[in-house]
Amino acid sequence: MVTALTLLAESPSGLWAELIDEQIEGRLKTASVAPNKLALDGAYLRRVTLDLVGRPPTLDELNAYESDSDDDKRQRVVEKLMLDPGFARYQASELDHLLMGDVNESLAEYLEEAIRLNKSWDTIFREIVLAKDSKEGNATAAYYRSRIGDLDKLTNSVSIAFFGVNVSCAQCHDHPLVFEWTQAHFFGMKSFFGRMYQNGKRFGERDYGLVKYKNPEGESFSAQPMFLTGTVIDQPPWWQPSAAEKKREREELEERKKDDLPPPEPVFSLREQLVRVALSPDQRHYFNQAIVNHTWDRFMGTGIVNPVDQMHPANTASHPELLNQLAASFAEHGYDLHALIKAVVLSDTYARSSLWVGDHETEPPAREYFAMAQVRPLTPLQYSAAMMLASAAPEKFQNKKGHPADDVARSGDFVAKRLEYPNDDFQIGVGEALFFSNSEEVQNRILRTSGDSIIDHLVKQSAEDQTVAIQTAFRITLCREVTKQEVELTHNYLSSRQDQLESAWKQIIWALLTSSEFRFNH
Repeated sequence: MVTALTLLAESPSGLWAELIDEQIEGRLKTASVAPNKLALDGAYLRRVTLDLVGRPPTLDELNAYESDSDDDKRQRVVEKLMLDPGFARYQASELDHLLMGDVNESLAEYLEEAIRLNKSWDTIFREIVLAKDSKEGNATAAYYRSRIGDLDKLTNSVSIAFFGVNVSCAQCHDHPLVFEWTQAHFFGMKSFFGRMYQNGKRFGERDYGLVKYKNPEGESFSAQPMFLTGTVIDQPPWWQPSAAEKKREREELEERKKDDLPPPEPVFSLREQLVRVALSPDQRHYFNQAIVNHTWDRFMGTGIVNPVDQMHPANTASHPELLNQLAASFAEHGYDLHALIKAVVLSDTYARSSLWVGDHETEPPAREYFAMAQVRPLTPLQYSAAMMLASAAPEKFQNKKGHPADDVARSGDFVAKRLEYPNDDFQIGVGEALFFSNSEEVQNRILRTSGDSIIDHLVKQSAEDQTVAIQTAFRITLCREVTKQEVELTHNYLSSRQDQLESAWKQIIWALLTSSEFRFNH
């Protein structure tokens, strides 16, 4: 009989999920490290819903998942979430941070459409790197508009995002620790963009121009277009336009600037050569591995190569065979981002508990073993969406057409724009603390007491059964059962404020929403 699990195993996602678990568990066994058990249903559902659609589950979704006894329920909930409109939007937001995190421009609209259509990663790469700045508009032109004034920064941004290599350390001198990264590598990569320029509001690419640099001894060099692998690109013989040709070019560009037209296209584009060499079968391992490693880092909390922008021989992968096989298979299956994401979140490695079960004298295993899930701070969109959903009464999502949870999640943008994207050494900043302490908008929208609010729901529910109300509060906010101690403490607090129940429930909800358990994905 063909089952859902059989079909999953025959798909790229199923094969990759099996590969992930086989490789991770193999190293754990070799190192005599016992992995955590799988997370409880509520913890897994909260984690995967936050990671896929950028919000936590509703109470109805939580109840339905916990009551489901089928073996394939993880697969079915993941597939359902990937059809949710929040999936394309949230994955686009995360890719936008990867690609545009250091500038004020955004590719979110383009990326959301790309994710919705499941454009392959190599197609997205091509469309961004080969972006043209036309008067009619080009969705990917923002990538260059924000960086055209600093080609050094552009070079490093492309290298990090698409190839997992921070080449900036080789800009002024050969890398002191990685002999493979020389100035020739940095300026060789820069040569692919060295002919780009700005003309008014538009950018273009010339057919001529050399990138020159000096070594620490002051010697001058002309860089050849060279990929990270050391492959040098063949190009037409170098030429320099005459004074008359430069004058004609300036006049043409002035006319185009007045008419708000883009500069003319080059006959030989070095950007096209970069795309060609980066995707060629014998050169594409940097491209293949970088996106797999970025994706792994985002969902697992630590890259297979860590840091993710240091993919070089001196910084070995924790599981090199897994990275090589997963990246190669990803390329062979058409750079399918949906399949890659699905494989990661359906693996047992991803689904493990984040609570270390060893004895108190034993330190948890090193992160690179992936023996347990990593606790990760929520992104601004996740945290704001979680707050908005937790502030709404459960009935707001019941028996409603469309995607009410997604609509409520999107209403939290006023919170998201005030928060910083978390880095590796995340700590809650003063600005975030002051915002939540002093913002009237937070008080009026998250702690509101209207008929569709959680506060109003809990006040009414506690009048009938206070214990049930306490359980509701914890399940809506933390997606888990309340402990006996928490029930007792909450009962005592409510009993002391019987004359101000609405205010008391506000304080309880606010304490839950600002707790570490709520602030992190675990």
